[in-house]
Amino acid sequence: MYCQNCGCELKNNELYCPICGAVCNSGYTGTPLQNNIMPDDRPNALFACLGFFFPIIGLILFIIYESKSPQKAKSAGKGALISVAVKLVLVIVYFIFVVGLGVFSFKSVKDFVNDTPADSKYSDIASDVSNDVEVTFGKYIVEYNGYYDESSVEVKIKNLSDKKSTFFITIEAVDETGVRLGTDSVYADELKPNQEMYVDAFQFVEEDDKEKYRHAEFNVLEVSKY
Repeated sequence: MYCQNCGCELKNNELYCPICGAVCNSGYTGTPLQNNIMPDDRPNALFACLGFFFPIIGLILFIIYESKSPQKAKSAGKGALISVAVKLVLVIVYFIFVVGLGVFSFKSVKDFVNDTPADSKYSDIASDVSNDVEVTFGKYIVEYNGYYDESSVEVKIKNLSDKKSTFFITIEAVDETGVRLGTDSVYADELKPNQEMYVDAFQFVEEDDKEKYRHAEFNVLEVSKY
């Protein structure tokens, strides 16, 4: 016995052609198939999930099943479209957020040199950055804590503005020839007007570089205010 639609050889008890899905047994009393659509065609959650998490796979499933199982194919296609739309929205939100933060950021400020006198922990010269924050460096200190040498540079941050502000400050350390030894960042959260705080920078310095940092100059590379 052969399928009248595609000519595939059939077994006597088969109701559908395994190749094209056409009705092949004259004793079948169900609804005739139309346009070679499989009788179990319906929306498929698995296809939708595959399309959402893997849009390329969803597109491939849509192309493969479009003619024989259009409902399954639509599930995969919808999943892929929703995934692309969600990712596009997230990208737009991300760029809006980044641009929004940039509005409140200070532009990079010029470097200033740490000129700490030997008999004073802090420089007598206050370093003014954009008239809103004062940054002063202490000496580079290496102390043995009983297990290993700890290093740090104490940084004093003072809010000179008339509003509560948060500051992100990027610092560099340079040797006597101007070669940069490394960079670090410090953070002062919600300082009130004229309030100051002390934070430590360069706490994680390689053992071989600690002696270089003893003679380094510390400069402000960038200050951001929020």
